[in-house]
Amino acid sequence: MYPEAFSLVRRPRAPVPPLAPLEPPLSPSPDTYPFIFLSLHPSIPSIPFLPMPSPLALPKIVDKPWGREIWYADQKAYAGKILEVKAGRRLSLQYHERKTETLYLLSGHVRLTFRPTEEGEAHAAAIVGADHVHDWKPGQLVHIPARTIHRFEAVVDSVLLEVSTPDLADVVRLQDDYARPERD
Repeated sequence: MYPEAFSLVRRPRAPVPPLAPLEPPLSPSPDTYPFIFLSLHPSIPSIPFLPMPSPLALPKIVDKPWGREIWYADQKAYAGKILEVKAGRRLSLQYHERKTETLYLLSGHVRLTFRPTEEGEAHAAAIVGADHVHDWKPGQLVHIPARTIHRFEAVVDSVLLEVSTPDLADVVRLQDDYARPERD
């Protein structure tokens, strides 16, 4: 009257064999690659798993005449770099047409030139004086909006952390110690 699955009659269970002791896991052999097999116990069949791609990557290193940049994020919506500036070296006096950046001085000592421009003011005609130079110490940050004239000069070896909009090639050089072109 009822299907067997719903039977109220108890049937004796077959005896369960004792579990064998667990063995140490073995390294995957080349003939099992690219699969890694997971087995909870020798009596349970192995389950194949494809290895996950690593979430880790190496950053892009860009050598510069003043030191180097380590690009750790170059994404559609943002970018992140570490700037290592050698003592006595400086970046070009520059501005960005689109790029906005915020920098944190992790270590060292930097002379920061920071000159906002007025609406319609020509950058080439902007006067940059001593009143635009600031003593930048570790633990301080600076936000540089687009079209702001700026320069970093390392008094001692310095490390700057930069986050910005992703416009990494947007640079207009007004002065450059290394005779690089006005635009990249």
